[in-house]
Amino acid sequence: MADFFERKNFKVTSKEDGENAWTAINENDGNSSFDLIVVEHLMPKLTGLEIIQKLRENNFETPAILFSGIDRRLFEHHMPRVGLQLIMQTPVEVNMLLEIIDATLNIRRNDNE
Repeated sequence: MADFFERKNFKVTSKEDGENAWTAINENDGNSSFDLIVVEHLMPKLTGLEIIQKLRENNFETPAILFSGIDRRLFEHHMPRVGLQLIMQTPVEVNMLLEIIDATLNIRRNDNE
């Protein structure tokens, strides 16, 4: 998926597991370094949901999208508690994904103005 986003001119930071992803976010001050965080739920070491929980516990306001092959209804009760913007069930249709990312980034830009 990282290659797809890079071909669409997004700057991508990709990590092989949740622990390394969290380290990259935390070391780079997630609020200012990342416009959007997109994570897969079932990653080794830390799940995507655990990463999003850590974001909120550390006051990172960066929008987050969680991908999962598991039925999204199982996660919906977590959304308000962890500040999760969207859960997308995989496989995902790429044009819809791009529209959602564009809308999320536009909302963030407007909030920062």
